[in-house]
Amino acid sequence: MTASVRFASVGPSEYLPHDAALLRDVVEQLRDPAARDAVLTLVAGFESEGAVVTGVKDLVTPREAGELLGVSRQYIDKLIAGKKIPVFRKPASKHRVIRVRDLVAFEAARQEGSARIGDAVNELLDAGAEY
Repeated sequence: MTASVRFASVGPSEYLPHDAALLRDVVEQLRDPAARDAVLTLVAGFESEGAVVTGVKDLVTPREAGELLGVSRQYIDKLIAGKKIPVFRKPASKHRVIRVRDLVAFEAARQEGSARIGDAVNELLDAGAEY
């Protein structure tokens, strides 16, 4: 099972520092070291650009990849066909799987590209270009 925690790409939410502080308080009460590490990873995500929380399984199907990124399975298929996201086949199977870390890297690159485009547009507008 894979779940994603998304944060607005335009900037951190005003509630994230508060939520991070609450989670830090909870960490002290957790006895399981793995649970503590998971919550601390989530807190780090709140304090930076986001976090992806996955279960033990680090491979997902194209449908699960679409759910993780918030896009359709068909769009994931196009990304796979365009070699934007690497895909693997299970041994002796036609089923395709994608590593979660590859999805995270793709999403980070996609958000970085969007930010660069936004910065370029703002520079043009600041320079007096007509909108």
